[in-house]
Amino acid sequence: MNALAQQVLCGPLPAAVQDSPLATRLITADLTVWLETLAHDLPAAEIAQAFTRRFAAHASAGLSRADAMCLQHAYAAALLSTVGDPAAPHRAGRNSPATDAAHLMRILTQVMAAAERDPAFVRPHPSVGSHTPSSSTPHRPSSQTARWCLATSFADGDIREALRAFRTANPDALIAVAGVHMTVFTTRPPTNTAVLGPHGLVPVVNGDTTRAARRAALAAVIARYYGTDVKEEDATPLLAAVDLPAAEREAYTVRCLGALHTAEGNRHLLQTLAVYLAHNQCTAAAARSLYIHRHTLAYRLRAITAITSLDLDTPFDRMRAEMALLLGNADCWSTPRRRGASH
Repeated sequence: MNALAQQVLCGPLPAAVQDSPLATRLITADLTVWLETLAHDLPAAEIAQAFTRRFAAHASAGLSRADAMCLQHAYAAALLSTVGDPAAPHRAGRNSPATDAAHLMRILTQVMAAAERDPAFVRPHPSVGSHTPSSSTPHRPSSQTARWCLATSFADGDIREALRAFRTANPDALIAVAGVHMTVFTTRPPTNTAVLGPHGLVPVVNGDTTRAARRAALAAVIARYYGTDVKEEDATPLLAAVDLPAAEREAYTVRCLGALHTAEGNRHLLQTLAVYLAHNQCTAAAARSLYIHRHTLAYRLRAITAITSLDLDTPFDRMRAEMALLLGNADCWSTPRRRGASH
């Protein structure tokens, strides 16, 4: 229990929770109710009753409805990463059923509905996103089964505001954050995704949330490379390439780029190639983006050709260079790097 509480406390939390002297006690009590719910597979009415008491404690501690809902997402994410593991020491009981995303989503959906109806919260939290849940218009998902999975990576910095905006717009979402990486399961296509930046979005097929999370992570790799949102059906061949074993990806990258990829002293040339292709081989635009003179860019391009033997004026060699750059950045959930950013 203490380890779970610490995991929640160390994650992104609303400022009102972080500043509260009762945070540890409040979170420990909340997690106790969550574990009891998981252990005994309580019906919806008993879940609502149990969490209504917890929301009264939240309101007494000065938390808003949105703060309380953000906490529930944090609990679900922590439980998904620990209680869902049959070998984890935090299981509610030896005979407790294993917890997966679908099970947690069913409970989270019921908890969110209880929070939206709860009269303990007398004032709504200021909206950060495009939609603020209201007790008079409770969210009613069409299904309690995960149907969509979204994955994204954040640049370095505070992600709390983006998370709050996204959670406000998607109150039924099951959100797991690990460092700068986020995986989301929803019952309907997620909204207000612009706050998350480039992301991958895939459907959950036959309830297989594990496969969906993997496919969304692969799509997120492509999304952060190209700086655009990626849907699975729009990038199926690229997903297959990014999903190659690491050794095969490395072999292809080395074959195409050679010392441009393997020699640390050529990182500036690798960056130049990425920016040049990203600007559709426009010399002036690429030079401006790199803050170098066009003559310097031309010199670097000649060096790239000499090292790789790639002729960037031919479609096939351009495709090979583009694929090698993508695969060279394809380690899932590595530190995100926008296309053309400094290496």
